[in-house]
Parts: sequence; C-alpha cells; structure tokens
Amino acid sequence: MITQKCAWRKVINAQNRALKAARVPECTEDRERFDAGIKELLERVEDPRSVGAFLPMWPEPSFTVPLPCWLPVQTDVDEIGRFGWAEDTAAEDPSWTKLKFGFPQLRCEETRLDPPLKIILVPAIAVDYSRTRLGRGKGWYDRALARLQNQAQIWVVINHRNVYPAGALPASSHDVPVTGAVTEKGLITF
Repeated sequence: MITQKCAWRKVINAQNRALKAARVPECTEDRERFDAGIKELLERVEDPRSVGAFLPMWPEPSFTVPLPCWLPVQTDVDEIGRFGWAEDTAAEDPSWTKLKFGFPQLRCEETRLDPPLKIILVPAIAVDYSRTRLGRGKGWYDRALARLQNQAQIWVVINHRNVYPAGALPASSHDVPVTGAVTEKGLITF
C-alpha cells in the first residue's frame, strides 16, 4: 500500500512542478478562489469558533486560515500525531515551529476544545469520490483526526485537477474519510 501511495505522490508532485514551471494560468493556484470556497463552507457553521485547520505545505494549495480557528499543537515531541488543539484568535503572526517531517505547528499550550469542532480544513495533494485523501505521507493528519472520534466534518482543500473518481486512490486502514473538498472551482460533497 505504501508503495502505491508513494507512486501517486511522485506523479502528482511531478505534475504540480511541471505546471508551476510552465506557469499555466488555469492551473496556477488561486488563493482568492480557495478562500471564497472556505468562506462559503463556513457560512454553514453556527459558531465560527468551531472550525479547525491544518496548515498547507507545498505541493498542497495555499489558503488563508480563518480566524478564530483551532490549530494543532504538539503534545509529545517524540511521537508525531500526538497532539491537541489550541485556539488561535490573533490576527498577527502566531508562534510557529516545524515538527518532524517539516509539518508546521502552533507553539502554545493545549486547551480543551470548546466548542467542539464542527469542520476541519485539511490540505491534500489528491482525493477521490470514495472519500480517500492522499497527503504528504507518514499518516500525520489521519492519526490526528482519528483522535477526534468523528466529531467533525473533514474538508480537504485541493486543486480541482487532483480530485479523482471513486476508488482511484489507494486507501489504508488508518485513513480517515473526508466529507468533501474545497477547490478553486467550488465545493464538492462526497
């Protein structure tokens, strides 16, 4: 399974590098469109403080993290994926650190989720209609999301060209299914 996922990542990353190098206008990341899709999605939430987000890293599409927002915080520096959540309400640049494998993380104390998360924004490099998300690897997001015990809807932020038919992507037993996708062309519910 890991080999299949690595093969998919190599292909998608090569496509993204080629598009970026060619500066193809219709394939260039459009942050404003992603942000508009996120705004549309968040209009469905009664309490804006019930939103969580993981930060994107290349080749995942970039988006503006809505504030206030719950962000992941590392609780055990030796084990990736053991973390809690902290509320980020500051408009100024928060205190970030990079963990193993380069994942960005808010550096502060964990707090109790109040209110519980209703929506979590998760970057991805690919997703399919069977709700399988392909990330950068190592199972980081999946382990983190599994700790929430299906409390929240998981929405990937992804380029539309990287949304595939059902069953296209390999899935592992630890993969957490997603609810839908925010793309530069709009929202997709699976």
